[in-house]
Amino acid sequence: GERLTAALEALGPIFIKLGQMLSCRADIVGADIAQSLANLRDQLPAAPGSVARDIIEAELAKPVEELFLSFDNQAVAAASVAQVHKATLKNGDAVAVKILRPAIHGAFIQDMALLRWLAGWADAYIREAKRLKPLEVVSLFERITAKELDLRFEAAAGEELRLNTQHDAGFRVPIVYW
Repeated sequence: GERLTAALEALGPIFIKLGQMLSCRADIVGADIAQSLANLRDQLPAAPGSVARDIIEAELAKPVEELFLSFDNQAVAAASVAQVHKATLKNGDAVAVKILRPAIHGAFIQDMALLRWLAGWADAYIREAKRLKPLEVVSLFERITAKELDLRFEAAAGEELRLNTQHDAGFRVPIVYW
């Protein structure tokens, strides 16, 4: 399990995402491997703060200093395709700023091509793999991951959840700043 986890991490973000998915399927990979793969969910190194700043400035076409009163260069969370930094808006609101990892779209295209090839190979040459339908699994994984690469879907879901629960006692969902 530890060697598989290290290998997937070394292969890059999309393989990390695959490992995260498999970590939820102890029935397929076994409990020990699933437990090891669970480390891929929230124990990944973040891109440097300077890179995060560059990404924000490129996306929003403004210097970070114009957008925020403060911006923490140290990520508070880092996962397979994105990382989160604490910041304070000019109006004083504390926010979490989520950014995609650098070059994630190119890595996604390249890694998915490799996964499709591997799934096709497994389907063609490993009789036991046919029942798992590897090509269908990779296709589903590709669609799910492609949506995850568009942070607008997550923001929209968060905003919808906030609106649906705004009158629920003891339940608070943060505002999405579009």
